[in-house]
Amino acid sequence: MSIAQTAKNILGHTERIFGRKPVSSELLVICMHSTPADRIADFKKIVDFLDQRYTYLHASEMEQFMTSHYKDGPYYTLTFDDGLKNNFQTAQWLASQGKKATYFVVPDFIESDDQANYYQTHIRPIIDRTIDHEKEDITAMSWA
Repeated sequence: MSIAQTAKNILGHTERIFGRKPVSSELLVICMHSTPADRIADFKKIVDFLDQRYTYLHASEMEQFMTSHYKDGPYYTLTFDDGLKNNFQTAQWLASQGKKATYFVVPDFIESDDQANYYQTHIRPIIDRTIDHEKEDITAMSWA
């Protein structure tokens, strides 16, 4: 099953559990980690699926969302953990779509002399090499 199909199943299942679709003031936070180059098409499908059902909201708009009760939702936002180099391509694609995501980076990971070792020691001890098989899948973004 593709990542996009998995996302559709999870979101559909969530709607069935609660017996309704999200209301206009709700916010769905999609927390991602790795976006390998060979799975970027799936990532784009996930965003397309979300865009058909939700309004994108960037973290910089959270205060307005919390205080003014936006009414054009439901909303979603994207976050990425750890600052993996392979997330740079998603940042570029999202920018081309007029979207920004929130990237939580680990400064020690970026500054490590041996990023691959740091990643496996401190972030993800077990790496599925069928998914994360390129150098950019286990190394950090740069500060630039």
